Amino acid sequence: MDSNEKIKDEETIEIRIEGAKFKQFDIIEEASSFSDHHYYNRPPKNYSDQLRNKISEEWDILKERLPNSILVRANRERPDLLRAVIIGSQGSTYHDGLFFFDIQFPSKYPNIPPKIHYCCFDVISMNRHIAYAISLEALPRKNIPLSSSTSTVLGLLLLYHRILDHTANTREPAAFFDEQIYKSNWKTMVSVLNKPPKCFEEYVAQHFHDRAEAILTTCKAYISWRVDAVDLSVPSQETFAELESIYYKLVIAFEKNGSSLENLYKLRIDFNGKPACSMRTSIAFGITTCLIIINIVLLLYYG
Repeated sequence: MDSNEKIKDEETIEIRIEGAKFKQFDIIEEASSFSDHHYYNRPPKNYSDQLRNKISEEWDILKERLPNSILVRANRERPDLLRAVIIGSQGSTYHDGLFFFDIQFPSKYPNIPPKIHYCCFDVISMNRHIAYAISLEALPRKNIPLSSSTSTVLGLLLLYHRILDHTANTREPAAFFDEQIYKSNWKTMVSVLNKPPKCFEEYVAQHFHDRAEAILTTCKAYISWRVDAVDLSVPSQETFAELESIYYKLVIAFEKNGSSLENLYKLRIDFNGKPACSMRTSIAFGITTCLIIINIVLLLYYG
């Protein structure tokens, strides 16, 4: 590779890291690009001038005021639809996760607030966590954007962003609730990589390609802390085996996505002196040995 090619590659990497490759807000031309949208098959009965004008205002707000951790795609043929992704904040239980929301402007908008659907990718537990967090956020605030007829989509997304900025706890019982969020987040990552939402395929691939090592390092550190945590009861063998399984599913998904994981392929964390995979092997071997002995005894007894 000559010096010019090297400089070009370095420039490409720099642009990608700065996020210039992916716009915060963009308009997709064809309706079919949103065919997997939750509200795709429920178009509004009519597009009044008032609705179109209000949607245009919403687009302008999103173009100018979206934070770096939120990306939105609109659709010109189906202006009632939006798709947004929120990136889980560093240091939170949702770290580096991608959380997708399908949004629809109803025909009577802005007199009726927009509809919003969290795309859980069959990870039902994460759907429950987010729904529960929203209910807690809504309790002390009667006039949150979620129920206000004058709300903007930006207000809705910022509300969800606050929810996904939850800081992890280290003492029970909150720590056990956080553990469920951690596991759901990692499972969602695998599901999103396996079937990324339309219009975000390239972004999903790039996001996890860039952050695979950091995600696995965090996952590994959590499992290690969880095994040795003084303030929490020691996890059961089943819990540790589940965490180990999630870790290796992440490894496989990231490897398929083209990430170079170096020395992160192995978990290398022991549970009571043995890795969970070794324990499962030992248990299977013990059961097989017992069955062989029983068969030998039966053969000797019955001749």
